[in-house]
Amino acid sequence: MTLIIIRISFRGTQEVIRAEMKAFIHWLKQTAKTHGFLHFADEDCQPLATSQVPGYRIACIRL
Repeated sequence: MTLIIIRISFRGTQEVIRAEMKAFIHWLKQTAKTHGFLHFADEDCQPLATSQVPGYRIACIRL
């Protein structure tokens, strides 16, 4: 199963944004794994150079 991230935004200073992004990514990985997801994808991004799951036309990485 793949969890697709539709849209997410952060506001504030660079330090606040960085901290919130790190916290969100940590939460996302733990929650997704707990519920049986194997990958997560971002429909707004092109395939990644590294860690990309083959065959996806959007950014998709293994958890």
